[in-house]
Order: sequence, then structure tokens, then C-alpha cells
Amino acid sequence: MQVHVAFQDGFANDEVVIRVNGREVIRETSLSGRDPLVPVAAVRQVEIEPAAATMRVDVPTRGLSRSFDVNFRESPYLGVAIVGDKIMLRRSSRPFEYA
Repeated sequence: MQVHVAFQDGFANDEVVIRVNGREVIRETSLSGRDPLVPVAAVRQVEIEPAAATMRVDVPTRGLSRSFDVNFRESPYLGVAIVGDKIMLRRSSRPFEYA
């Protein structure tokens, strides 16, 4: 199943690794979202199986890590952000709209 991951707010030249059930599915280096006119640093699409899994997001450049239980069938659109010193995950059944 195709899953869309939007790297949203809070990234500043960061490395980000996403694993699903322990398997690396996305690795970004030098991820930044500093342009105030573009509210997303990057968007990636990845094939994920199974429909429900544990997704782990690591940001080694900041020493941050967090795991989330996700049902990809219900929420194939995911927004990952750094807020303060926490990784946040936004789930959606529809694409995010950026003005």
C-alpha cells in the first residue's frame, strides 16, 4: 500500500530515518524546512506492508526518537514534525493541503 509522508515543521538540516516494523523505509539527510512560503520540507511516497504496524522516527542529529502505532489503511497520509523537543505525527485519510 502506498503511504505519503510529509516532513512538516521544525526540521533544520536534520537527518531523519523512518522504520516500519524495524525495516528502514525512508532516510533523509540535510532535511530543512526554512522557507516560510513552503510549509513542508519534503514529501516522500513509500510502499508499506502490512496495513497496521509500528513506525519509528529517528532524528539522530537531535537525539530524538519516537514510535507510533499506525494503521496505514486508515491513515495513508502522515505528517512528521518536530515541535520543541518532540517528534509529532499527524495522521490523515486525505492528502494534506498546503496554501
